[in-house]
Amino acid sequence: MRKRSSGISFRRLAALSVFLVIMDIFANWGDWTEVFWFCPLITLLLAYALFRRSALFLSVCLVLSVPAQSLWALDFVLEFFGRGMGRTAMLEPCGPLIYWGSAVIHTFVIPVSFWGVTRLGFDRRSLVWAVACGAVLMVGTFLLTPAFKNVNCVFFPCDADDPGGGYLRYFLTSVLLSWAVIVPLSYMVFRFLFRNNLSGFRNQGE
Repeated sequence: MRKRSSGISFRRLAALSVFLVIMDIFANWGDWTEVFWFCPLITLLLAYALFRRSALFLSVCLVLSVPAQSLWALDFVLEFFGRGMGRTAMLEPCGPLIYWGSAVIHTFVIPVSFWGVTRLGFDRRSLVWAVACGAVLMVGTFLLTPAFKNVNCVFFPCDADDPGGGYLRYFLTSVLLSWAVIVPLSYMVFRFLFRNNLSGFRNQGE
């Protein structure tokens, strides 16, 4: 009975993940660059991982979401105490749907993927997948979206004004280089944390 209940929980969370992405698309309808944003994409990957009960992709979601979303999640909390960093306040003029939708989608993946990893184990193979997924998304975002949109903050810092230039240098030194350090560090922290609950051996599936 416990195993069956666990399966239902995974599927319900997968359905909720898809619902959050649909709401995000609805709230930002007409903005084609929305398909490049990290948060909706990682939430879709989380939905797939939950539905398939994939330790590999749950681990990928955890490794990527913590460095990418932690500051956003923290800012939503600090904003309630009037100590926000400006990211949440920037969304207030957009209306309650975008404001609260953004709050949820920025804080959902970390705890849910962490829960999933505690149930299924941390997959040792997740580093390669995390680095590959992150690199493809960041490079694609830089090449295919306009600089003034600053999608995924690849052109200039999230909290800064558009400098009007120097985008390539910022992308190479502050985005790609930092992610080349942060993602492996995130992986090592979680591999150590789940050192007694590892998966991804050759005789195991995803």
